[in-house]
Amino acid sequence: MLFSGQTMQALELRGCDVDQCRFTNCRFIRCRLENFRFGDVVFESCDLSNLQLPDCSFHQVVFQNCKLSGAVFSGAVLRDTAFLHVVAPYTNFLGSRWKNCLLRSSDFSEAFFAESVFSSLALEESRLARADFSHAKLGDMDYRSSDIRGVHWELSQLKGIHHLLRTGSRAYTGSRNFRQIKYLPVKITGGTLNKRFNTPTFHRR
Repeated sequence: MLFSGQTMQALELRGCDVDQCRFTNCRFIRCRLENFRFGDVVFESCDLSNLQLPDCSFHQVVFQNCKLSGAVFSGAVLRDTAFLHVVAPYTNFLGSRWKNCLLRSSDFSEAFFAESVFSSLALEESRLARADFSHAKLGDMDYRSSDIRGVHWELSQLKGIHHLLRTGSRAYTGSRNFRQIKYLPVKITGGTLNKRFNTPTFHRR
């Protein structure tokens, strides 16, 4: 199911699944979606600024040309997920876990990644100026093409990064081609479309 040009306002939901769905030119205003599971989902040209997404999981999800300023992803689990050309300063990823993820041509200035765990994160021509990685486990992070001026981390965290710089290896080894996700069939499971207001209604698990 395709959601295009819609505005979701003042939603407060918990424990829903969203699978194989596309959101295009949508806005989420004063919304809190807690403990959601997103799988094979595309957010394209959406305004997700200040969206609250605590304790959510994202598997094969693409955020493309989206606004994410101030969004909260605390406690999130992200696998095979890509952020492409997004504007996401001041995002909060406290305690999040990342595996085989990609940040490409995106702005995560002053984002908060404290206590997060990273496994194979690729940063391609992205901006992380003054981002906070306090007590994070950086793993195999390749930041050579990105702006990391003023980033906060401890020397003890940089072992994996030094290895990447020395060997010239690449961090991202995900098995999925993110460009293929945009062609997934668009449908939603665990939810229905509210036809009167043309907005999605999610069901609890």
